[in-house]
Amino acid sequence: MYFFLVLVGDRDGVSYYSDRSMEQHLTLSAKRLQEARKLLIEEALIAYASPLYQVLSLPVPLGPSPKDRAPSSNRGPASFAEILKTLSKEDSSHGP
Repeated sequence: MYFFLVLVGDRDGVSYYSDRSMEQHLTLSAKRLQEARKLLIEEALIAYASPLYQVLSLPVPLGPSPKDRAPSSNRGPASFAEILKTLSKEDSSHGP
């Protein structure tokens, strides 16, 4: 439902699709649509005032910013071997 609303929303994230239309497009029952809407509202991902939906801005991540990450993370995906090597280095730095 969230991705549908992102796709059909206008530049302000507002969607004018009716519940019945969304049920048909998403093949959801009225009950499942209501449950999905409630969850998205609780997670502060959408606002709803019948009949309008608005996709809200995503929360700012609390993790390290891109500039604080290790330089190797800027190279693209790491191989499985590189990941294991990094994890073994972190384990050995913590001691026995």
